[in-house]
Amino acid sequence: WTPANTGWPIFVSTIFSIVNINDIEIQMSIQRGLSVLISIVTSISVYFLCKKFVSSKFAIIGATLIAFDPRLIINSFLGVTDPLYLLLITSSLVLFLSNNKKLVYFSFVLVSISTLVRVEGLVIFVILSIMFLIKYREEKYKVFIKYILIIGIFMVIIAPSSFYQIEVMGNDAIFSRIVNSGNNLVTEALIETNTIEEKHNLINGFEVLIKYLIWVMIPNFILFIPLGIFLIFQKRNFKNMFIVILGGIMIIPAYYAYTVSALDTRYLYTLFPIFAVLSVMAIKKIVTKFDKENIFLIII
Repeated sequence: WTPANTGWPIFVSTIFSIVNINDIEIQMSIQRGLSVLISIVTSISVYFLCKKFVSSKFAIIGATLIAFDPRLIINSFLGVTDPLYLLLITSSLVLFLSNNKKLVYFSFVLVSISTLVRVEGLVIFVILSIMFLIKYREEKYKVFIKYILIIGIFMVIIAPSSFYQIEVMGNDAIFSRIVNSGNNLVTEALIETNTIEEKHNLINGFEVLIKYLIWVMIPNFILFIPLGIFLIFQKRNFKNMFIVILGGIMIIPAYYAYTVSALDTRYLYTLFPIFAVLSVMAIKKIVTKFDKENIFLIII
């Protein structure tokens, strides 16, 4: 037997081997402590992500919205995979939007590691790959050579875990899960011989997605997201369209989870960094209309 995602267990077990404590209650406390610490670092990463779109004083608001989100606070005390996954993908986005090509390459290292933590990281890798080819399209054939290097980085990172999974479970637990999930979703949507229950699952999953999407915005994001969406479409540049496309694609794994009755808001936590970006863009637009904008920032 092995867990489907090995990234978090490998990370935690490495810490356990360093502290060399065999008491299970202490190990559980260490695991929760690691999760909380990672959540704190994630808010710092979100600050740098927001800084790609707004100035520092507004980016601090974005980090604050993440740091004090009640759902993320509760989730960080569970000692599960979400905080580490959120940190890895947020950091990869920050590096990908950098003008330094070496940092852009390292963003693919982080997103490859995130795939070991949660299989949805493969979706993020695909999005970054497409945006990488668009970002450096002026280099023509050279960009494809560089992309081969990126694929090599990805395979080197996930190969040991994939071979281990194949040896233990008979499949790699990454590509096979993505393919099976995609096939099930497409089959239910297209085949005319669907049962009433399967059609109900698709519709019900969409309803749950919309409800949970609104629910997770409360209380920190709900006031700012609508204006933020308007503003990000108003100015169409690479960074803004990157966030739009990323957010749209990242919803798909959550939708699939809700079609199979996985009723949990945690599947939408990966959208929180994007929510933070949209919120700070809206806050900047609102606050700059007042004379004493620093006071309004402090109040927010």
